[in-house]
Amino acid sequence: MNLELVHQTPAKPKAGVPPILFLHGAWHGAWCWQTHFMPYFAEQGYETYAMSLRGHGNSPSDAPINTYSLQDYIDDLTSIVAQIGRPPIIIAHSMGGFILQKFLEKQSCAGGILMAPLPPHGVLRFSVRLLFTKRYALPNLARFNLKGLVKNTRRTRWAFFSEDVPEELVAQYTAKMVGESFKAFLAFLFPKVSVNYHTKIPLMVLGATNDNIFTVKDNQRTAKKYNATLSIMEEVAHDMMLDTKHQEVAQVIMKWLDKNFSN
Repeated sequence: MNLELVHQTPAKPKAGVPPILFLHGAWHGAWCWQTHFMPYFAEQGYETYAMSLRGHGNSPSDAPINTYSLQDYIDDLTSIVAQIGRPPIIIAHSMGGFILQKFLEKQSCAGGILMAPLPPHGVLRFSVRLLFTKRYALPNLARFNLKGLVKNTRRTRWAFFSEDVPEELVAQYTAKMVGESFKAFLAFLFPKVSVNYHTKIPLMVLGATNDNIFTVKDNQRTAKKYNATLSIMEEVAHDMMLDTKHQEVAQVIMKWLDKNFSN
């Protein structure tokens, strides 16, 4: 499958550093990295890539979205890493963060950042909370329609963005969101991750205090499992790469990259 892979080459490459590969979360695509993060890290001298999983962004879909499995998504990441040709630093958001965790069971990379990651203990607790607090959750889950959870700006703002993100931007992002696989969602309820390369590479967990999906406690548990560096952003929502303090988030990542990869 010919997956979307966006590439940005820095004007002044930083010597001796690996490339960065950005991996999006559920409903998103490579587009969520192109506005702020790809240009920023290219300016810092990093060769940057952003991929779209099958059925997301501009990647093709050869079957209904609900038929895609977690393993399909892991295979997508594996194929893109092979296409890049050298081990990248993988910066993975939300569901993408869990895909990276599973990838690291059998394969390595130069380093990894789990941004607001789906935790290794799964999404059962979040799913129950969603069912009891959002009236639209049960009808959509009963129809296996995960797109219904993000179908308008009110729902996407609650899930992903701070209140001060302009409504026109939330509308733009909402229009780009696609459906998500219910088959993969089921695998996220009771997942298992075997620790392997997670502890053999530089790894950071980056959480946010205003994240309505994964809590600070979730991020603490994730970091503890992998003995990873933990950093929590104050007053930032789930979509840290697009939220109003995206520049501060990028600077925290850059500081970590300098510590682990600069000569």
